Amino acid sequence: MIADKSNNLQLLVDYNGGCKISAVNIKGKNTISPHGVYTSIKTETKVFTSIESTAQTKVTVEGDRLEVSNIVFGDDKMSVSETWTFTTNGEQISWEIERQYLQNGELDNMSMPVWNFSTLSTWKGGILN
Repeated sequence: MIADKSNNLQLLVDYNGGCKISAVNIKGKNTISPHGVYTSIKTETKVFTSIESTAQTKVTVEGDRLEVSNIVFGDDKMSVSETWTFTTNGEQISWEIERQYLQNGELDNMSMPVWNFSTLSTWKGGILN
């Protein structure tokens, strides 16, 4: 769990077998569905996600910084390696995703990241300002 200074924003990062954000708590209320927040690539034949890494993820915590690296997903024709870095700064949490393409394969689509909210009303106010 990584949280802002006042604990109003909390991210639960699940790095067991891959990596995803399992919960985004805003003032104690989770706004994310059980599918969570993750990254993905789609090849001609299949969709691969950060939820199922083919390598053991590595976690480093230093002060206000959490880094999850060695998130690898894809197949022998096209795969990626990602590092996710979360940094708290007062009332904010920044999330940086670094991605390396490990082959010169072709992608049909990619998502960086995929957000699965618990209800559509979560972002209704943001869309309507």
